[in-house]
Amino acid sequence: MPNKDVKQHDRAAVDIN
Repeated sequence: MPNKDVKQHDRAAVDIN
């Protein structure tokens, strides 16, 4: 799960990370 992709996808995803 690339951090870049997660950031671009949604901030909520970053929270899960």
